[in-house]
Amino acid sequence: MATNNNNQPNKIILKWNKQELIFDLQSTQTLSELKSLIYEQTNILPDRQKLMGLKLKVAGALTNTTTIDELNLSSKIMLMGTPEEAITELNLLKPVQPDLSEGQEEEQQDTTWIDDPDTIPLEKREEVRTKLERRINTYQGKILNEPRQGKKLLVLDIDYTLFDHRSAAETGAELMRPYLHEFLTTVYQHYDIGIWSATSMKWIESKMKLLGVEGISQGRTTDTTFNYKIVFYMYVIV
Repeated sequence: MATNNNNQPNKIILKWNKQELIFDLQSTQTLSELKSLIYEQTNILPDRQKLMGLKLKVAGALTNTTTIDELNLSSKIMLMGTPEEAITELNLLKPVQPDLSEGQEEEQQDTTWIDDPDTIPLEKREEVRTKLERRINTYQGKILNEPRQGKKLLVLDIDYTLFDHRSAAETGAELMRPYLHEFLTTVYQHYDIGIWSATSMKWIESKMKLLGVEGISQGRTTDTTFNYKIVFYMYVIV
């Protein structure tokens, strides 16, 4: 959301996690400059930033050279993205494969990690086990529909599975994976469906509404083309 009176700076307010970020920009400044300011406050690289609700006043494509004056900032804007330190932390947890010479015995391969801490398998690393235990103890869920007797459970992640959050698209129809509702309708015949994300319940609900999944699942649409129900939403507090 933004405000502007008599050529005063545009006050742009973004929602990110539980924070409210406020930026003052002139009408001639660009989207690229806004993203740079966002990076300074959040450490989310510009190309990893997703600004939900950001639209143009007239039809067209958003680019880094789009000026603030060209944006329709009357609605709420939500920022999505992962700070660099979180990505770096995850990359550090990737297991390092030992360089084994040809002909080395299998028993030696299996125990290489004992002598070299840098090659400890991911599942044996203490920091990974600690984080996993914390995730298990802090997960949060929301039951939407009762599970059906005899059905197996399919749990789907949102980002990169149902929702292309790296896309520059703006509408739910553009952001969702092709044939999403057809897929969920077909899967529902054989499985109960759960939705998981490492974000927050607020973001899960927002994305599911944007994609039209919640409306179909909760019977809030008159369109009977698709038929499926979501059993639960679940997220893990990071």
